Amino acid sequence: MKMWDKIKAFFAKLIPIFKAFLAAAFSAAEQALIAELKDFAVQAVTKLAASDLSTADKREAALKEIQAEALRRGKILKESLARTLVEIAVQFYKKNGGK
Repeated sequence: MKMWDKIKAFFAKLIPIFKAFLAAAFSAAEQALIAELKDFAVQAVTKLAASDLSTADKREAALKEIQAEALRRGKILKESLARTLVEIAVQFYKKNGGK
């Protein structure tokens, strides 16, 4: 088994643990909001990844874009939940070939 396959297998084992964490940490409404905005968050992170901003500034810009999108959809998104969504999107981006 190649090293990359071992890494993928390791992270595959973490997914159920992460889902259990989300279930325990967030209400059903918050989980639904995360699911609703996840694709937008990944798009925002992917777009910002190519910018010349620092890593911290990219995260802040993504945070603002996600919060603005939530408002456009008529949702209220707490900052802590928005930051969690940014980190989920960053990890998704990295997992799928981003740097």
